[in-house]
Amino acid sequence: MTTEVPVASGTFSVDRERAVRMLRGYQLEDPRAFLLPWLRFAQASGASSAKLHTMLGGLSVSFDGRPIGPARLADPFECFFGEEDRAPDLVAGLLGALRLRPARLTLTSEAARLTIDRWERQTLDTDPRPEAGTTLDVAWRWWSARRLTRECVDRVRLARADFSIPISINGRPY
Repeated sequence: MTTEVPVASGTFSVDRERAVRMLRGYQLEDPRAFLLPWLRFAQASGASSAKLHTMLGGLSVSFDGRPIGPARLADPFECFFGEEDRAPDLVAGLLGALRLRPARLTLTSEAARLTIDRWERQTLDTDPRPEAGTTLDVAWRWWSARRLTRECVDRVRLARADFSIPISINGRPY
């Protein structure tokens, strides 16, 4: 029987930006399905319903339930690097959406708003007038907006049976 003896010990650091770019490619097989993890997150947060709206340049999904909170919005990818597993569905959806190269992605919950621009720069704003519920807005560049919006909404329609909360698309229940 051989016993192994440690030769050395130490620490290492991870380049978070590079790690997030790498993770983005492996979270969802089809990035156009990014709304599905977000809807699972809505359901897990206790939402009574989810509302999906399409607009000229993109789409928006909103739901009630437990708000996300400014601390989680300040570092949405913490669940990959920290000790806690915080909102993996929210982050999987976020990474999937980023693979589609949106012009802007905005996540508003409680009194905080996280905006990620097309260069993936993150900005966190706090608002003294909190909005009720959580809203995720995705805007694409004009030449791809209509196609991407349709394809993402189609993924929700196909997976509708996977959710126990009511989901409406442009005011129509599905």
